[in-house]
Amino acid sequence: SPVMKESYLEGDAPTLIVRAAGTMVGLSDTVEYVIAVPDASFEQKLTAPAGDTVRFDLPKLALGIHNVTIGAVTGKYEDKITRTVTIVPSRLLKPVISSTTDVATINGADDRYTELTFLDAGMGKYYPELQSLAGWWGDRTDEAVVRLEATKLLNDAFGETNELPEFSANRVQASGVMLLPYADQDFDLSARVALLGSDSAFDEGDLARYFYDRMDDEDNALTPRQTAMAFAALSALGEPVLAQFQRAVPNLGDDPDVRLWVAIGLRAAGDDESARAVYRDLVTNQAKAQDGYIYLASTDLETTVERTSLLAILAGGLNEPQRDQIHDYVIAMPAGDTTIPLERFLYVRETLPHLIGDTVEFAYSLRGERRTATIANGNEVLTLKVSPEERSQLAIEVTKGKLQVVSRYDSPLVDLNAPVDNTISVERRYQRGSPPWPKPDQPRPPQTTYKEGDIIQVSLDYELPDANCPTHDEQRSSDSIIPCETYEITDIVPSGLSVITSNAWSAQDYSSTEGSCIDYPYRVDGQRVSYFANPDTRTSCGAKGTVFVYYARVVTPGTYVAEPAYIRSTRTPDMNNHSDASSIAITP
Repeated sequence: SPVMKESYLEGDAPTLIVRAAGTMVGLSDTVEYVIAVPDASFEQKLTAPAGDTVRFDLPKLALGIHNVTIGAVTGKYEDKITRTVTIVPSRLLKPVISSTTDVATINGADDRYTELTFLDAGMGKYYPELQSLAGWWGDRTDEAVVRLEATKLLNDAFGETNELPEFSANRVQASGVMLLPYADQDFDLSARVALLGSDSAFDEGDLARYFYDRMDDEDNALTPRQTAMAFAALSALGEPVLAQFQRAVPNLGDDPDVRLWVAIGLRAAGDDESARAVYRDLVTNQAKAQDGYIYLASTDLETTVERTSLLAILAGGLNEPQRDQIHDYVIAMPAGDTTIPLERFLYVRETLPHLIGDTVEFAYSLRGERRTATIANGNEVLTLKVSPEERSQLAIEVTKGKLQVVSRYDSPLVDLNAPVDNTISVERRYQRGSPPWPKPDQPRPPQTTYKEGDIIQVSLDYELPDANCPTHDEQRSSDSIIPCETYEITDIVPSGLSVITSNAWSAQDYSSTEGSCIDYPYRVDGQRVSYFANPDTRTSCGAKGTVFVYYARVVTPGTYVAEPAYIRSTRTPDMNNHSDASSIAITP
């Protein structure tokens, strides 16, 4: 069987490993191997004794999916296997999505396959946004749960069969929800998560108890806004609090933030008409209309966008005529130092049931063949993957209804030529090692060439701006007026290596001893390794405590791209930086 990855980067030059054995094959038998990649017109023959390792270089392949067929023949015995390999531009990807009803002009990638989805334009209005949310990058709790919920909604509403992304709610929920692992329970986030309802990944019983406990805590009385949020959360979780909520509303005041949550809570509890009355009063007397947008203004951009996103959720759920003008503002405006993936998802989820689908019939010509298709009642889709040439030659004729075409391809998240924020940084070092592991701050010459079976120590040195974080170390205390901020650091292991450090949730030893020098990542997902850090984070390695260390094993020889390590603020994702890209060589 071959030793090969499921995917490689565009710039990788891997050497694949094959060996043959069997009960009817002796070690003195000669095996002829035939390795073929049909769509690349590649075929190579190699001969070796049975049981010996055979290595062959994978040819340079275009971006996309390829079948690699490996056949073995010895005497009258033969066997053949086919493995699929995907060539990707990066393992840090973001979706590039566009939509059109002009079937004569369909955008897409010029150097790789584009996924085209055909659907009814009525039901498909928010399909591109759902696709974008399902591909949202980042491991904050709101980002991770939105990836999951958007993918589920794509499957449920449009009949797709997307694999659900991994999300473990118990890592970020005590009773309330935390924005990041080991952080404090976040009241505002918990309320927004509760709006997902009782079918979300979170434990609704624990979440309900969190809000009941907070409402009963006389030593830390809730503000009127927090009281409205707590009632809204409990209502969304199916708790019978409507009567109590209605009695409390007159005492909560007229602040727009309070009234927004009152309306959201009333609707979650089933009192749509009371919620509608509050919504219409806010739109009539508080909201502003400008350039086709409607928004609830505040003294700062972040609060304006957050307010308006909640107003959009109300408008969508109540099917009010201003919903698109409000939501368009949320999409069009930069959110400043905040992100609102949960609010954007909730708007789409609340609005979808009010859209009217229609049957669409059309014909298209692809790869020399004319085909017809029917999308019934707006709740189906047809998805094709096309090359740049096929996309340019695609001819579509709509015979019934209004067709929408959504194009999607993945593009590298890190643009090496884009501006970066130099107040944060990350650098990566590779070192060959074996126990006992040397400390990563001990000077050693850099290494770029390794052998099969080597263990590699990967060090991620990072620098963060000073901030006023709660500290465990008096010598690291800060008088900074900058609030404490958490940063996400992500590294991508080259294709010829495999990560051998487990994540923090499955590690048997969470402690760090003087000789261990290992930091368990928050996330290990294939080639991706992620950590969270703030200025008070204490790592196990290095004198300064600002270096994460994990380990990987060399798997296959070849030359491999080492993508940049990436650091970003979890509060302000546009605040980011990255290390240099490099490459490593592995010899047999």
